[in-house]
Formats: sequence, C-alpha cells, structure tokens
Amino acid sequence: MKSVWHRNFLGNSWAVAGLFLVLVHLLYARTWQAGFVSDFTGFLHRIDGASLQGVWDCFGFPALHQVTNFFLFCFVKWFGVGGIGWYFVFTSLHVANGFLGFVLAKKIFEKHDHTCPETPAFMASLLFLLSPYQVEVVVWRVCFNFLFCTLTMLGSLLLWMKYCEAKLLRHLLWSLGLFVVGLFTFELAVVLPVLLLPLTPKGEPNFVHSGVNPNFLKSRILFVRWSPFKCFGSGKGLVPYFLLLTAYFLLNKLLLGGWAGHYGEATHLNFDLRLIASNCLKYFSKYLLWWREWSHNGKEPMVLFFERPMAAWAGLAAGLAALWALLFAKKAPKKLRLIGHVWLLFFLALAPDHQPICGLYPPR
Repeated sequence: MKSVWHRNFLGNSWAVAGLFLVLVHLLYARTWQAGFVSDFTGFLHRIDGASLQGVWDCFGFPALHQVTNFFLFCFVKWFGVGGIGWYFVFTSLHVANGFLGFVLAKKIFEKHDHTCPETPAFMASLLFLLSPYQVEVVVWRVCFNFLFCTLTMLGSLLLWMKYCEAKLLRHLLWSLGLFVVGLFTFELAVVLPVLLLPLTPKGEPNFVHSGVNPNFLKSRILFVRWSPFKCFGSGKGLVPYFLLLTAYFLLNKLLLGGWAGHYGEATHLNFDLRLIASNCLKYFSKYLLWWREWSHNGKEPMVLFFERPMAAWAGLAAGLAALWALLFAKKAPKKLRLIGHVWLLFFLALAPDHQPICGLYPPR
C-alpha cells in the first residue's frame, strides 16, 4: 500500500500541486472578502490620485519595494477592494510556495540519500501550507510582498541547485534574476545568498568545466579573456549574489539615505548576538509548541525568560553545539546530519533579528 501511495501520488508533481490547491481553497474560501484593513488602507491613501509612475519612489514609502508597489497598484485598479481577484492571487501564490517548498525539500532529502525523499518533503510542505501562522499573510492583502518574495526566493534556491547539478548557465542567470526581483519586492530576500551556502556542493560550481561554449559566451560579451567567473570554485560561484546584495545596500544608501529602508538601519541591521539568540529561541519554541495560540498569561513568562541574557547565551551555546555535533561529527548518522542541515537553514532564515526581514513569511 505504501509503495502504491508513493508511486501514484507523491511521485506525481501535478497530483501534489492539485491536492495543495484543493486544501488551500477548503481552508480559505470564506476569507475572499477579507484583508482590506490597517496598512492596506494606508497604501490606498498613498496611491489616491497617483499614476503608475509613482511606483518608482514607492508612492513616497521609504523602501525599495518597487515590485510590490507595481503589483498592488495594478491589483487595486483591476480588482478594486472587494474583488475575488485578490483572493485568487493570494491563494495561488500560497499554493505555489507550498509546492516549491515540496520540491526544494525533496531535493535536500535526496542529497542526504534519504530512501524515500518524497514522503518527508510532502509532510514538511503540508505543515507549511496548512499552518495557522500563515493565515495573516494569505488573508491580509497588504502582505503580498511576503508571498511574492518567498516565491522568488524558493525559485532562486531551486535554480541554484539545478545549476550545481547540470552546470547550465541559464539556471544561474535565472536564479540571479529572481534574486534581484526578490530584493525589490521585500527585504526578506537579503538572506538568500547565505541560505545558498549550505546548499552548495563542495567543489561546485566551476564555469571552466561547465560545458558552456566559450565562443558563445565571448560572442555575446558575457565573458572576456580575464573574468572573475573563471576562478569560481567551491562556494565562489556565489560571488555574483553577494555583489548584487552589496549593490542593493548601496542603492538604499544613495536613494533613501540609509543602508536599509522600511524599518531602518536600527531595526534591520541590528546584529546584537544576544538579541538574535533570544529571538531564535522564541521562534523555535513558537513553532515547536504553538505557544502563539496559548493565553497571554500562559506564554508571557516563557517569552520573558528567553529575553534573559543567561537564557539567550545558553540557548546559543546549546544550538551551536548541537549543530556542530550533527553536521561535523564524523560518526553522526545521515538522518541526524539531515536534521542539522534543516535546522541550520531555519536559523539562518531568522537573521537579522528584531522586525525580522528573513524567513518564509513573517515570523510574527
């Protein structure tokens, strides 16, 4: 029975996507008129009487969210504030993110020689898709940036992994393109180059032995005789991502007067290690124990405890020790190494802290 389930369902990507589509609509159908509150009304006020050209300066909002503002402006013009179009856009993006998460998780499990990678990948993506924590993002119409930025990040991660496997230049270029789109959608995307590091195989990629025709590249002026791309080895293929990230921060400084827009440098670029450790403890326990659903009196003592310096430093030390044991200990079983790999990606997605700008959907 298990083999039939695996062969006929989990092995069929269209079947998985179809199931995700049905489940999301069963859960969210009653919300099709919801989500036009709070920050969304502020956006409506900013675009009142404005033209599409206002996208370039984000209608006066201090952030480089041109992609987000373009789509939101178009949606308002097409759907108004009560159209079912909003509902279908948001649920479709959520389904797409769940499906891309399934594909990405399956690839990660395959890299760790998991005997049946589809099953844990399916369970992980299902938890993401149906988590109550996602409701705010899928329903609240101003949260388009989280949904779309997550889509670009997952797509970029998958294309990078495909590039490492097949060494086709187009995969790398599409991955970089999605990264750029993500950066101008929301600040979530800044963490993507760091997330790529654990997904990069040792010794790959290398343009010199990539099977790319040098004459083709030269004829299109993509490469010249001296090129930094020629020296890319293990991890060095990520240089373009970090160069784009540097250019993004410079653009923030030039156009907005600070290295980070939106909430500002004090929030987004706060690298207080104790505070980051404290927030990691909060997020990890929130997802593990679902304490956001507890009463205020029930969860407040735990949150305050995690904010204590001793708890934060102890949590950081324990976390680093566990990751070291899982990832680098020679005798660690493969399944435990896999857990360490996934944990590493989870915690990397939470930094920097405060108003987090990294992670899949807002870790509120």
